[in-house]
Amino acid sequence: MLVGTKLGDIFNFIYRLAMIRLLTVKEYGTLNSLISFSMIVLSFSPFQPVLTKFIAGYAAHKEWSRIRFIVRRSWRDIGIFSCIVLFIFLPASGWIAAFMKIMEPSYVALLAFFIAGGLIISVPIAFIQGTQLFVPLACLLAFAALCKLLVGVGLVLLGQKLMIPGLAVGGALGGYIIAPLLVVLIGIIVIKKQFALHPERTNINRIPASILPVYRYLFPTALVIGSFWTLTNIDIILVKHFFSDQAAVSYSVAQMVGLIILFLPGTIILVLYPKAASSHAKNINRRVLLIKGLIIVAIFCLPAAL
Repeated sequence: MLVGTKLGDIFNFIYRLAMIRLLTVKEYGTLNSLISFSMIVLSFSPFQPVLTKFIAGYAAHKEWSRIRFIVRRSWRDIGIFSCIVLFIFLPASGWIAAFMKIMEPSYVALLAFFIAGGLIISVPIAFIQGTQLFVPLACLLAFAALCKLLVGVGLVLLGQKLMIPGLAVGGALGGYIIAPLLVVLIGIIVIKKQFALHPERTNINRIPASILPVYRYLFPTALVIGSFWTLTNIDIILVKHFFSDQAAVSYSVAQMVGLIILFLPGTIILVLYPKAASSHAKNINRRVLLIKGLIIVAIFCLPAAL
């Protein structure tokens, strides 16, 4: 798990460095502000952590019929929600581009598809994480980062070779759009394989399963996670709006260094969260997990901060 997630971090870091070298100052500032904006929007739709909690709880009691219900219903509901996001963002792309001082509203339109993909990808990731398939999860995250790197850099280089200005920022965003689609396809294969290993023995319609607990948990989670991601990303958008392109890029590079330290313990969270949810479902004391997690996070973060 550690190797896979750190490979993903390395690919993401190389992607950022490649874009700094390949794009102009203005183009990179535009790209970074768009990514920060998308992170804020996605954080207020935290389907992945919420679904992970419920799937991990059901998996702890081997209630695969309930997992099937949650997964099927989530595909439908998140698909509808993604379409709503597209209908909102596409007409508003001009206003958003004007606020962020972006000359091409089409970049914001592309961002809408990135956000929609980020929503849909939450179902397979939550399933794999919730059922504690950590090796496939690590491979999938590393694969997604590698695809983003190859597709994004490839499209930017193609745009430079063919002298197509729109493939600069647009190509860089293309990596963010294509990678989730590939992850969804692989995730569907993993989900079907797990369902085949755990055949349904009870008619799903007879099980008292409901999606309402998921949505009741979703709203407070959205408030907490959305507030955190807004705090860590709103500065990029404000700098892009109020300062020059050169200042925005310089600030983005400095912020990238800070985010490396902030997200160092990401691997620990990916493993600890479903285990804690599973222990909660079994009514097992989670204090040991908490203490171990805090110690490992301290080992990761304190040397980097110093």
